[in-house]
Amino acid sequence: MKKLSVIIAMAVLPTIGFAQNDNNGKTKKFQDDYSKWSIGVNGGITLMSGDLKSFNGFESTDFDYDINGGLEFAGGLTVTRMVNSWWGFRANSIYGRTSSTRSYGDNSNLSSETFIWNTDLSLVINPLTAFRMWEDAKPRKWGFLVVAGIGLNVSQPALYENNERQYIAVMSDKEYHTPMYLLINPEIKYSLNESLDLDFGARITYHYNSDWIDGVQSGRTNDVLSYVYAGVTFNLGKKGNRTSLVYTAPMSDMYSKVRNIEDKIDMLTKDSDGDGVADYFDKDPDTPEGVAVDGAGRPLDVDMDGIPDYLDADPFTNKGVKVDKDGRELDSDGDGVPDSQDLEPNTPKGALVDVRGRQIDLSKADAVEAFLPQIYFAFNSATVTAANRERLATIARVLQNNENLTMTLVGHTDKVGSEEYNKKLGERRAQAVKDYLVKNFNVDASRLEIKSKGKGQPLGNYNNINRRVETYIK
Repeated sequence: MKKLSVIIAMAVLPTIGFAQNDNNGKTKKFQDDYSKWSIGVNGGITLMSGDLKSFNGFESTDFDYDINGGLEFAGGLTVTRMVNSWWGFRANSIYGRTSSTRSYGDNSNLSSETFIWNTDLSLVINPLTAFRMWEDAKPRKWGFLVVAGIGLNVSQPALYENNERQYIAVMSDKEYHTPMYLLINPEIKYSLNESLDLDFGARITYHYNSDWIDGVQSGRTNDVLSYVYAGVTFNLGKKGNRTSLVYTAPMSDMYSKVRNIEDKIDMLTKDSDGDGVADYFDKDPDTPEGVAVDGAGRPLDVDMDGIPDYLDADPFTNKGVKVDKDGRELDSDGDGVPDSQDLEPNTPKGALVDVRGRQIDLSKADAVEAFLPQIYFAFNSATVTAANRERLATIARVLQNNENLTMTLVGHTDKVGSEEYNKKLGERRAQAVKDYLVKNFNVDASRLEIKSKGKGQPLGNYNNINRRVETYIK
C-alpha cells in the first residue's frame, strides 16, 4: 500500500506539489507564497588596501585624525529580486568615504581621504538551498547569500603628507575618477518576521587597472576597498506572503508534499475506528466500536440535543429543549414535567401535578387529572434502563408524600409481534416497574397494581414511544 501511495503521489505532484489554482483558474507556483522583491538599507565601515592602507598589521590608525587614516563610515541601499529560491539579482549603491595612511617605503609619510560612491549590479546565489533536501517544508530563520557582480566607483581622493593635513598637489581634490570594480559579497541574513530581515555582510571591491582610490599612483594597480556592514531588509508583497524566498527549500518542499500526499492517500483507505467512514473524511475518528454514525463519521444525534445517541439517556427529547449532560430534558422541580412544558416550575418535591406541571389539591380536584411520567423500554425488552431512573424517582416521591394513594401500572408495546406475546410483554414491563419501585424506593407492593394493554393502545406512530408503562392514580 505504501508503494502504491508513492506512485500516486509522484503522478499528481506536478499539479499539487508545485502548483495551485486561484479563483480565476490560473496556475501559480509555490514560490508565489513568498516574497521575491526586497529593499535594504545598511551602514558600516570602510577599509582601504592599496599603496596606502587603513591598517598595517597591528599598527592600526583607526580614528587617528592627526594622521588622517583608519576606519571611516558609509551607508548603502539595495534592491533585490529573487528569481527563485536558488538565485536572483541585486542592484546596490554605497556612499561614504575611506581613509588610509602608512603603507611602506616612500609612502610612509603619506595619508589620504577619498569620498566614494559605488554602484553595481550583481548576481545573488543562495547556496544552502541546494542542500536542504531532507527537512520539512518550513522556512528557516537563517540564510546565507553570495553576491558577485561588477560596478562603477565614482571617487574623489585627497592626498596629504608629513602626517599633517597639508595637501599635496598630486591631483586636484576637485577631480573625480570612475574606475570599474569586481564585487564579491558574502552576506548572512536573519528573519525577524515575514516583513523584516537583519543583514550582516562584507563587500570586497577589486578595482582592476585602477590606482586612484588612495590617491597614490606608485604603479601598483588594483586597489581593494572593503565595506563591512549591518542592515535591514524590507520584504515586499501581500501580507502573509512576505517571507523571503531565500529562506525556502524547493526540494524539501517537494519531499514534504509527497509525504503529505502519501498520508492523505492512506487516510482515504484507512478507517481507524471501523465506523465505515475513511479517516480523511471522518470528523470524529475515535468513535467507539458499533456506534452508528452519519456520513461525516460523527455519532448520530437523532434529537439534535448535542448528546450523541450512544451517550444519550433520552435520545428522543423535543427539538430545542435544554438537556443535562446525559441528554435528559431538564426538570428543575422534579415533578416529572419537563421545564419546556411546566407552567409551575417550582412545585414542591413529590407534589401531584397535572400534565402542565400545575399542582393538584386532592381535596378539591380529581386525582385522575394528575400527571406522572411514563417509563420507556427498548425493543422486546422489559428491563428498566438508567434513562428512566429520574422518572421513577418522581413517581416514588408522589407515593411517599401521599400515603393513601394507590397506583395502577399499565404496560404497552409496539405493533411488532402477536397479540398474545405483546400482552405478556406488557405485563412483564409493568411488573419490572413495580419491582424497581419496591426494591429501590421501599414502596409497599400492595399499593401498586399491574395491567397490560399489549399493542392495543399505541400512543403514536413511533414504536419507541409505544413501548412504555403508564401510571394511573386510583
